Amino acid sequence: YNLDLNLVESEFNLSGGLNHLWGKPRGVGASWKGAATTCHRLFLAPNSQTFIFAETEQYLGGKDGFFSKFSKLRSFIQKEIWFLRKDFLNQSISDFNYRTGYKENVGGGIIESGFLSQVSGVVVDGDSEKGRGKRGDAIFEEFGSFPTIEDTWIKYQASMREYGNVF
Repeated sequence: YNLDLNLVESEFNLSGGLNHLWGKPRGVGASWKGAATTCHRLFLAPNSQTFIFAETEQYLGGKDGFFSKFSKLRSFIQKEIWFLRKDFLNQSISDFNYRTGYKENVGGGIIESGFLSQVSGVVVDGDSEKGRGKRGDAIFEEFGSFPTIEDTWIKYQASMREYGNVF
C-alpha cells in the first residue's frame, strides 16, 4: 500500500515543529507512551485539545484500548500526585471524553473556569469526515489497521497546520 502523507523526511524538519511519524515494531509500548503524552497535555497544558483517532472503537475502549491505558494513568495522577489534581467538567471513558475545569457563578451567569484542557477519542469507522474541523494535537492509534488513514489525515491536516502537532 502506497501512502502519500507529504512528509518532509529530513532531520532539518525537527526544528520546524511540524509532524512526527514513528514507524516502529509492535510491542514497544507506543500506546502507553501516547497515553502518557495525552496525560501530560491534560494536566500540564492549559486550554489544550488532544484528539485520539482510531478506525474502530476496539482500539480506544476495552481492556487494551488507548483510553483504558490513558484512564489508568490519569487515575494514578489524580489520586497520587496532589499538586496536579484537577476538577473535571466531564470524565467519561465510555464517551471517550475528559475535560478539566469547573463551573462558577459570575455576575449571575454560569461560566466554565479552570484549566479547560480536553482529551477526546474519535472513532472514524470508515467516515474520514470525522477528522475535519478538529483543532488540537492528534494521535492516530493503530495506524496499520486504519484503512481510511490517508483521507482522514488529509481532512485533519488543514486544522493541524494552524494549531498543534500530530503523532
